[in-house]
Amino acid sequence: MKKVGLKELIEIALAVERSGFDIFNDLAQKYTSNKRLAKIFIQLASEEEGHIKIIEEFEKKYLRKHDFLASLYDNGVVRDYFKDFSYFYIMKDYKKYLKRFKKIHNEIEAIKIAIDLEIDSIIFYDKFYKLNHENKEVAKLIKELLHFESNHLEILSQYIKNNLADLIKPE
Repeated sequence: MKKVGLKELIEIALAVERSGFDIFNDLAQKYTSNKRLAKIFIQLASEEEGHIKIIEEFEKKYLRKHDFLASLYDNGVVRDYFKDFSYFYIMKDYKKYLKRFKKIHNEIEAIKIAIDLEIDSIIFYDKFYKLNHENKEVAKLIKELLHFESNHLEILSQYIKNNLADLIKPE
């Protein structure tokens, strides 16, 4: 992974958040019979949608008002690398999650997919932060994205804690 400009980060972050939105929506639809779990997945999907709006607002504020920041994107090699990288990372993992949906037999497996998605996002954004923390605008956005994903992990952990007895009951 290499340093990225703000435009690449925004493109990749939007793709990550949109994938999360789709996955949580799919999980919510799969678990409509379990109202508590469906509610968690609906909440997470809604928050992903909110993250998309925040990223889009950030893009308007910084890229459209500050053309010099957009120039960070003008290195064609870096731009092409990150388009390829984001496709590989996001679509490969998204397809992995879609395959796992077909194998879900219980709510523990559904929660595991959601937790894996959040952990993957945290690792991904953390790597971006380590490489791009010098640029204050990029670092600020990455920190906010890390905070969002950490909150989602906490929501899922709290769900497990609050429903552990039900989760380990024999079927």
